[in-house]
Amino acid sequence: MGAGGYELVEPLGSGGMAEVFLARRRGLYAIEHTVVVKRLRDEFRAAPAVVKMFAWEAWISARLCHPNIVRFYDFVSHRGRDHLVLEHVRGPDLATLGRALGASGRSFSFRAVIEVGAAAARALAHAHALEDDDGVPIGLVHRDVSPQNILVSVDGEIKLIDFGVAKTTSAHVPRDTAPGLVKGKMGYIAPEHLRGQPLDARSDVYALGVVLFEMLTGRPLFRRGADVEMIRQALDADIPPLAALRSDCPPALEAVVGRALAQDPRDRFESAAAMEQALRAVGAELSVEGGPAALAELAELAREVYEVEHAGAPDTWPEPKSWRQPTSPARSAPVESPAAEDTRPEGFRARALPREGAESLAETSAQCETTRPEVALPIDEAATIIAAPPLLRHRLSSPHVVPLVVAFVMGLLVAAAARGSTLSEGIGPARDVSAGSKATR
Repeated sequence: MGAGGYELVEPLGSGGMAEVFLARRRGLYAIEHTVVVKRLRDEFRAAPAVVKMFAWEAWISARLCHPNIVRFYDFVSHRGRDHLVLEHVRGPDLATLGRALGASGRSFSFRAVIEVGAAAARALAHAHALEDDDGVPIGLVHRDVSPQNILVSVDGEIKLIDFGVAKTTSAHVPRDTAPGLVKGKMGYIAPEHLRGQPLDARSDVYALGVVLFEMLTGRPLFRRGADVEMIRQALDADIPPLAALRSDCPPALEAVVGRALAQDPRDRFESAAAMEQALRAVGAELSVEGGPAALAELAELAREVYEVEHAGAPDTWPEPKSWRQPTSPARSAPVESPAAEDTRPEGFRARALPREGAESLAETSAQCETTRPEVALPIDEAATIIAAPPLLRHRLSSPHVVPLVVAFVMGLLVAAAARGSTLSEGIGPARDVSAGSKATR
């Protein structure tokens, strides 16, 4: 194994482009802890665009440091394959939690909705303010805010995950995404994104509004079906009043969700931070006990669902029914997006570690080394820059770097010249003294 190595324990899931494993990291003195390891599927390992996008995800994850965002641990290479090592959150995602509640005839409390919304908004505000190595904001947009990408741990922690399709909107940062390319989960994509218009942080605000709507009602905002039908619903702004689906919903909370779901981005909250403040104001107005009480409630729900999964039972929570009546007896079957654009949850679901002696994966013995791949790869400066994340290339070509290098080299030359002058002045007298001593003798 070796100190600092990672041992794959079991697969957690597979998405459109990546597969995810539960893993152990073993260090000195038998100290170990569980982590999540994400890597590209075999069919995408040789696709330059996908590899670059994976490196971009690692670059973003490494720079995000917030209690409501899953923690980055490492980005290592093993046998020519990159591995993204992330925090293991023991608990279900919000989608699984919602299905479990619906199956038992329950719904999220208002304080739980407010707490999840505020936590996710805080995480988004931190991500939206991300800067590059030169301190310039990059205009990051998550683009995949959904119940599957919000985790609730058994300790009541709320974590935003999966920046795999995140996009930068800054003009000075190189981008590889083609203009007008739509990425994200259908049903949570902002209308302006569907129209091919420019994105900003308010697109994530819209997606969070959809999440809160579905938490409150226990059903999808848009009827699941063919992508074309879901796009039509989103563009038509066919959003019912919350009070019609949950009669006890406070008008103030309905107003916050309604503003987040506004068709025109200018009518939404100007930032995720503003949305968090509005949610906190609603909690104060309703005298809803949030904070520790809400987190304790969420932790209890997470433990309830986690224990079922921990016992090895399959995820059989039924999908919630849509609030809309189908237009025909046979509902359209969901149409899967192409594999390269599929952003389904990458499987960050907590699972139990196998018992000692249990049969593990064939790859379990292969740990992810923190060194270079075993197979030597020809690397030159140009190839290294191309393979690096976009912002690293930007920094290497930054106009601030060349003057610093020139100044550093000039300083070394001046210091060397001064040192040489001092030495030459000291050598002469030393020789004279030596010669004088010999003459004396």
